[in-house]
Amino acid sequence: MIHPFSVVQATDIAVQTTEDVIAASPDNPQEIKPLNPAKAPVDLEADTLIHDEESQIITASGNVVLVQSGRILKADKIAYNLKDEIAVAEGNVVFVDENGDTHFAEYATLTDNMREGLVRGLHSVLADDSRIWAEEGTKKTTGDKTSTYILRDASYTACEPCRDNPEKEPPWKLRASKIVVDQEDHSVSYQNARLEVGGVPILYTPYYSHPDGTVKRKSGLLTPSFGYSSQLGGFAEGRYYHTFSPDLDATLGLMMTGKEGPVLKTEVRKRFEQAKLDVESSVTHSRRKDSVAGQEITKDEELRGHVFVDGRWDIDEKWRAGIDLNVASDEQYLRQYDMGTMDYLQSEVSTERFSGRNYAGVKIIAFQDLRVRSTNVDQPNLLPIAEANFVGEPNAMLGGRWHWKNSMLNLARDGSGQDVNRMSSSLGWKRQIFTNIGAVLDGSASLRGDFYNTRDRTIASINPAEDDRKTDARVAPRVALTASYPMKRDYKSMQLRVEPQVMLVATPDMDNDSSIPNEDSQDAQIDIANLFTEDRFSGIDRIEDRTRATYGVRTGLYGHEGSQIETFLGQSYRFSSTDNPFSTGSGLDDQYSDYVGHINAAYKADHQASYRFQLDGSTLEAERHELYGRTAYGPVKFSGSYMYAAGVAGSIYSDSRQEVAGQTEIDIYDNWTLRGSAVYDLSDAQDEEGLTRAGFGVDYVHDCYNVSAYATRDLTDQSSGAGGTTVMFRIGFKNLGEYASDRFESETY
Repeated sequence: MIHPFSVVQATDIAVQTTEDVIAASPDNPQEIKPLNPAKAPVDLEADTLIHDEESQIITASGNVVLVQSGRILKADKIAYNLKDEIAVAEGNVVFVDENGDTHFAEYATLTDNMREGLVRGLHSVLADDSRIWAEEGTKKTTGDKTSTYILRDASYTACEPCRDNPEKEPPWKLRASKIVVDQEDHSVSYQNARLEVGGVPILYTPYYSHPDGTVKRKSGLLTPSFGYSSQLGGFAEGRYYHTFSPDLDATLGLMMTGKEGPVLKTEVRKRFEQAKLDVESSVTHSRRKDSVAGQEITKDEELRGHVFVDGRWDIDEKWRAGIDLNVASDEQYLRQYDMGTMDYLQSEVSTERFSGRNYAGVKIIAFQDLRVRSTNVDQPNLLPIAEANFVGEPNAMLGGRWHWKNSMLNLARDGSGQDVNRMSSSLGWKRQIFTNIGAVLDGSASLRGDFYNTRDRTIASINPAEDDRKTDARVAPRVALTASYPMKRDYKSMQLRVEPQVMLVATPDMDNDSSIPNEDSQDAQIDIANLFTEDRFSGIDRIEDRTRATYGVRTGLYGHEGSQIETFLGQSYRFSSTDNPFSTGSGLDDQYSDYVGHINAAYKADHQASYRFQLDGSTLEAERHELYGRTAYGPVKFSGSYMYAAGVAGSIYSDSRQEVAGQTEIDIYDNWTLRGSAVYDLSDAQDEEGLTRAGFGVDYVHDCYNVSAYATRDLTDQSSGAGGTTVMFRIGFKNLGEYASDRFESETY
């Protein structure tokens, strides 16, 4: 018997008689006692319904919707067997799983509360927008909310359908005789798989597996990279990633090169409850370029490689320890194999303690110089360096705050170079006062004592009359006062700020030409950042003594819409014209220092320019210029920089240095991006002038794949490990391997 109805609600399809079904409606709901209260309830909605009491089969047709346990089944017709709990759906079948997966089929048979079933003519859209097609598929529930799908003669793609033409062939897909989608293991595996791009097969494998897109960590092969380098020839690198547990994983890679031997790479990452340990390494047997007496030579094959170790241990709330080990076999290795461009490697083992504002730490630090030079320099190591700094409470001492800083180091060289033991302690006080007229006063006073024990003195190797070992000590008091007067004025669309500033610092003559060694204060240079510091030396070994005044003025004009322009100009003056502790070229070696300043301008968020300069304090001749700017207009982005530094007679930079660099990025039609960059040396030395580095790249970024290629040409000496030409390619498919929704970072070029 066929009856029109609106809704039938039942528990375990709890229909005892035909009259029960007819009586149940939204206007007249029939309370039906469940046949089995343990079974999940079922909501059934359709245009018409037939109930065969003898066979216990309910047949619903016309816009049929069946809901059970969060799962939804729609079809033109559904027949439900009450005894066997089997639902058979035909015609425009749509099944929505509780995790969001949606399946379309011609025919479906579902059992066990729709947790298992068989479908034909399947087209699935998974929760991560991936799609699957199959001639036939079976579903088996493996967990509370997970299932396993076994599909025959199937295809998979992570690409969303074309909005204008949903039936259009996806950009790529994987076809296989069998696909298994395991939601519990979060994996998709294939048998007899072939990758098709634009409908054309390009790759075949008897077995393949990848994550299903819902997890970030999954064991498997990573996307390979390949390219060409003038030093290595053609190269290709494959990597395998394996996750042992949520807190342990590793990557194993092999790089094959045309001119040199293979490179084995490993990286292991381990996380503990309060610690982490990352170990990265590589090894190969290859040749390298080197520079001997200014001549470039090729060394025979040798064992080469590197090890990087990064470990941290948060012992408790106050203590932590760490290890940072970085070692390379030679100066050229990392640059030659594109693993880094560092000038030196630093390794350290440390222990630190934090308690409120107080800090204590002990470190052992070693350095490896990676700069290729005609003569090797014996780099010092710190074995160890210790610090203990204590800071008082605000306003606890004369309205200010006291501090006590202590340090100790043992500087040792492997060869016969100079070794130094140093102890230093500084006790100081600072206070800031805001006056009634708006001026800001910062006052400070300090007393520092240093003790040195020097062995194998450098000067003794030059002058035999000098002692090979010497002990020195000194005490350095200092007082400083800084005054500033910030002012502002508001206008209709902007605000103007002006702040003059002056600082007075007094320290007695410390005789910087004494026998105290200079290990950490050799590179002193005037700059905006250090102009208003109490001591412009970067370390402790040298002290900026005598009395000086520093003065400058800051201005700023800030638009309410985000545009702004800021300026600064400042200079320092020593009251004494003798015993200047700074070296020639520092900008601080005259009684009147060089002028330093900057101009920063920005128009909204798309246009920015910055200019920093240093001018001779007497002649106003240019000593240093640094110009940087970036702009964006529509699809075009550009950034560029210019640097000029005057030469210093008697130093390694006796000639002036000039360099200009630029980078352009253009977004063109259909997700294509072009990139170009160049660095040009404008130095006075004729053998150095010219293009030093250039790069060009092209990226195509799609919703489900990307393709990138870039080429760089480095015209530096190949003995540095960086010279030559490199061409790199990258392709990634969403969910299959390396895939990025963004483009290459600017540092790539």
